[in-house]
Amino acid sequence: MKRISLLALLLALLMACSALLLASCGGENTPGSTTGGGDVGGQPEGDGKINVKFFKVGKANATLIRTGNTAILIDTGDEKDEDNNGKTDDGEKILTYLAEKGITKLDYVIVSQFNKNHYGSLGTILDGGITVGGVIEPDYAKTGTYYDAYRAALAGAGITPQVISEKTTLSCAGLNFTFYPATMTTTSADQDEFYSLAIAVESGDFSMLLASDIFGARTTALIEELGGKTFDLL
Repeated sequence: MKRISLLALLLALLMACSALLLASCGGENTPGSTTGGGDVGGQPEGDGKINVKFFKVGKANATLIRTGNTAILIDTGDEKDEDNNGKTDDGEKILTYLAEKGITKLDYVIVSQFNKNHYGSLGTILDGGITVGGVIEPDYAKTGTYYDAYRAALAGAGITPQVISEKTTLSCAGLNFTFYPATMTTTSADQDEFYSLAIAVESGDFSMLLASDIFGARTTALIEELGGKTFDLL
């Protein structure tokens, strides 16, 4: 597979230190193989297959990564699907897909930023009978109805989120997730995009990068931090 380089001839810088988070994963899922639009298959070490599902949720974000008995959801979409006149909750789409695949547990839900189209449907998923092992979120806070509803949903489920404040690696069932938080601060009104978690996912020879709407100076900083690293999927 042809690899995509993120280095735009910029000087590579290496992060001075990183935190390593090792977690136990897997358990109750019994997913089948994915077919149809929006699914991407990769091959990790061993015989397990990586399945990546990009949900069709309008301008929102929701990506499911699973291998073996492990399933990790990155962003949950919005409360309402902007492509369906506000009639359908993105969380309902996700729950329907999980049910079709026989998935009853999400090992992690990763919230990349606190824009409502990245985490607005978390409450629907938590109320939908899916066990969530843990929630990972960026290190900043907001005010407002959606953010308050998010905090209330976590509290109602008894979940204390893991806050990512420095480069952190999560190893789970042969998948390595590396989280890249912002290494600078901003006074910009676009704080959600600026403080987003960029997420690299790697297993064996397969790699992908989810950059979560970052732009401008944050993009330049991430390219430098990646130090010439390449990915199969962006």
